[in-house]
Amino acid sequence: MNHHEDSGDKDTRELRDLLLALGGAAMFLVGAGLMLSHPMVKRYVSQLGFNDLAQGMCPTSSGI
Repeated sequence: MNHHEDSGDKDTRELRDLLLALGGAAMFLVGAGLMLSHPMVKRYVSQLGFNDLAQGMCPTSSGI
C-alpha cells in the first residue's frame, strides 16, 4: 500500500466519524424537543421556575 491509499482511508474514517457524531447530535436535539413539547413535561418545567424558558422553547398555539 502506498501513502496515498493510507491517507484516503484515514479521510474516509474521519468523515464517517464526523457524520456519525453529527447524526447523534441531531437525534439528541430532536429527542429533547419532543420531550419538551409534551404537556406534562411543560407543566413540570414551569413548576421548577423555568416558565419563561419553557415558553420560549415550546410556544403554545394560544399565542397565535
